[in-house]
Amino acid sequence: MTFIQPKKESNPFVRLNTLLLIPIFLGLVSLVILYNQVVSANHEAGAAREKLELVEVENAELKEKLFGLFSGNGVNELAVRGGLVSDKNPEYFNPQKQWAFVSQ
Repeated sequence: MTFIQPKKESNPFVRLNTLLLIPIFLGLVSLVILYNQVVSANHEAGAAREKLELVEVENAELKEKLFGLFSGNGVNELAVRGGLVSDKNPEYFNPQKQWAFVSQ
């Protein structure tokens, strides 16, 4: 009976293929990881966009309430509730007494 013995010497092409396949495999793995990170970033950006839209809606509602308070009789009602009195001729400052504190 004859036994076929494999050749003990290694082929340089096998070594070359092995050396080329290892970086290719590592590159593919890194591309998969990078793709997963990009998808995660897209999902986070979408969630942030939705949250921003909700905040914009809340902001618009608050502005509407604020403008409602300060339009028309809303200011007068707010002043009455705060105990403020309407002054027909307000005197903000007196020009003659403007520098009175300097001469003292």
